[in-house]
Amino acid sequence: MGRGGGVNVIDFDIINGVLKLKWLKSFIGNDHSFWFIIPSAIFKKLGGIHFFLRCDFECTSLPVKPSNFHQQVILYWKLLFKHNFTPHNTPVWNNRYIKLGRKSVYFEEWKSKGIWAIAHFLDDNGNLLLHSEFWEKFQLQCTVNIYYRMTEAIPVALRLMVKEDIVHSQVSQELRQLFLEGFDFCERKNAPIRLLEILSYSLIIQTQLKGNTCLKILTRLK
Repeated sequence: MGRGGGVNVIDFDIINGVLKLKWLKSFIGNDHSFWFIIPSAIFKKLGGIHFFLRCDFECTSLPVKPSNFHQQVILYWKLLFKHNFTPHNTPVWNNRYIKLGRKSVYFEEWKSKGIWAIAHFLDDNGNLLLHSEFWEKFQLQCTVNIYYRMTEAIPVALRLMVKEDIVHSQVSQELRQLFLEGFDFCERKNAPIRLLEILSYSLIIQTQLKGNTCLKILTRLK
């Protein structure tokens, strides 16, 4: 144990992280339970917990502000969740790079129509759909103003990467599964001891990384 308490700090982060993620696993499996009525109401405004965990979010930019406890939970999740980022499978909703008025965006009606990827705003040649084309394709009534504000909020670099996929790779849009180190986080049958082993090992690695943004934020939330 170091004199400066370094090991103690790391141990606390690991224990705290494992407890928070065990709570998250319980929430995912029982999100309609009376005991989770408050977090369910909060995350419903962000697409529901199952969808939200697949988003490339940033807590300070969310249109709804979770409590400090819930922020710690989702930041520990993001610390470990391997997005293997590809523009075509990262949702536009709750996205830290796609903002309106300095806040990330979530439109429930749009998502209910199957709109969640950048590719859904593009045609078969990777060009932006006209408002009329978008309206007809998804049978969604939205104003010209909000449609073009939304498309303009998507960074050009991301849009061009998706265009390349559409033109040359024909990659289909599919939301990522909630796996940690090959472990299905939503699977109820997985043994708790296995979960502890995976989370503890992953958190040990992550807490030793210098300058990690999520860890800096977590420290402020404690």
